Parts: sequence; structure tokens; C-alpha cells
Amino acid sequence: MHDPERSFLVRGLFEEYAKGCCSISGDLVRMAREWGLRNKTRKGGTLSASQIQHILMNPFYHGEMRIKGKLYPHSYPPLITKSLFDQCEAVRLGSSRASATRYSEKPFIFRGLIKCAVSGRNVTCDLKKGRHVYLICRDPADPSKKLFVPEDEVLKQVVAVFGSIKVPEKLLDALLKHMRASHEAEKQFHSDAIVALRRDYDRARDKLAALLDMRLDKSITQDEYDKKARALKESQAEIAARIEQHQRGDGEYRTTLESLISLASRAAELFERSKTEQKRQLIALVFSNLWLRGKKLELSLRSPFDLMVNRASYSSWLGM
Repeated sequence: MHDPERSFLVRGLFEEYAKGCCSISGDLVRMAREWGLRNKTRKGGTLSASQIQHILMNPFYHGEMRIKGKLYPHSYPPLITKSLFDQCEAVRLGSSRASATRYSEKPFIFRGLIKCAVSGRNVTCDLKKGRHVYLICRDPADPSKKLFVPEDEVLKQVVAVFGSIKVPEKLLDALLKHMRASHEAEKQFHSDAIVALRRDYDRARDKLAALLDMRLDKSITQDEYDKKARALKESQAEIAARIEQHQRGDGEYRTTLESLISLASRAAELFERSKTEQKRQLIALVFSNLWLRGKKLELSLRSPFDLMVNRASYSSWLGM
């Protein structure tokens, strides 16, 4: 059974880390402390970075337990989905070679999201006089020297990019209608796949029941039962994961599509009104790469935002 006081908080750690804009030693440690997520020991101290990393790397939370280096499905209800666990693993392994960012109590907007174009290392952040934030990179004119760039100067460049992402108002409804119509074939594919997978899952369940009857009749040994039952349970776990992927693929498509179109229409407004954590998430969603060369920001956008920049006119969209 899940611990009702902790389970949704632990799930929150996975969900926040999967976004790709949170560090373990900084953001997640701070979040866990603010949420009141503590150790289950008698002292009940706050979670350390190493403890949070252990949680994020533990497959037990999605339904598997590690025994002597091998994974086996367990019978407890999973706390998270396998796809969420895999997404966290991709974030962790994808950023494992990046230089570590300096820990800070303050959730700087650009911490861990921007690299120095001169050194290739992560740009660090610093707070001066308690209120002025600076990004620290290398001076293009003299790479041996540090350059302190006011955060506001970089933010202005980001806001300008958000402001250039446009979908003409009169095109919004037509665009959504067209994209939803094109999705009907994909919906049918997911639906057919789920029906077939559920049949496979039921067959595995029936085989497990028959196997148990054979064991109770003592027509097979305990070792034979354990081996065959483990294989069937692993097959069930794999089928369940595939069903979930199809359900997510169908259900998330429309939500993601509408969110992207809505965001594109008022990206600058949303960014300006957002708090620091939300700004970080929006930056991670829209930008695939951010580099700072001196005071100039170099960037690339994720799809489909790269197609929406500077296309405010109806005619330019028709050209696409």
C-alpha cells in the first residue's frame, strides 16, 4: 500500500525532474523541504540530494524490484508509470556529462538551462547585493576572464523570442480543426492496438491461473512454477506498459496540441506573468538549446515553435 502522506509528494519529485529543468541538489532538495517531504526515520530529517537521486533511480516505484542485478515485477501497486520513470532516466543520463551548476537556495531562471558558447560549460548564476542576478560566462575577447552579464539583459532577448512566436487569431480555429482531423487515423491505431494488447494480457492471466492449478495438483514442481510464473508476470508487465503508452499517446495528443497552439498565441504574455519555476519550464519547453556568447544569446527552438517565429501574417502561414 502507498503511504498516503508521502506517495503524492514522491510522485511529484519524478514529475518535476522529468520536465528536464530541475537539478537534484538544488531544485528538488528545496522542493522536498518546502513540501514537507521528510525521511521516515525517527529523526525525520529532510531528504538529501543523494537520497532523492536514489528515489529517482529506483525501479520499485514503477513496478519492478532489483534482485542481484536483475529486475522482476512485484505485486505492489506502482506509484508512477514506467514511461515517467524512463523519462527521468533520459533526463538524468542526458545531463550526466554536463558540468554541475552551483547550488543555490534561490531558483535562478537560467540555472542549468544555458551554456557558455566560449567554454561549452554551464553558465552559473550569482546574486549581488541581495537582488541583482548575474549570469557568469567567459569573455569571448579573452576566454581566461569571467564575464558577468545581468540576467535582465538575457531575459529581454528571451522575451523577444516569445513575442515573435505567433499564430494569427483567425487561423487558430482552422488550424486546430485541421490537426484534429488528421489525428483520427492515429486514434484508431491506438484503439485497435489496445484491444489486441488486452487480449494478450487476458491470455497471460488465464495461463497464470492454469499454472497455479497445476501447482496445487502437484503436477509441476515449485521451481517449475516459479520460473513459468515469473515469465508470465514479466510478459503481463510489458503488455501493461504498452497499453499505457497507447493510452497516453491518444489522450495526450489533443491536450498537448491545444496547449502548444494556445501557448504560441500568447507566449510572451504567459512568460512575463509566470513565476520563476514556471519561466524555467516554459524555457525548457520552447528552447532546445541556449548559448550565451558574451551578452548575446544564441538559441534554437523546439518543434513546432521553430515554425511559428515571425509568422504573424495569414499569408505566411498559407505559404507553409
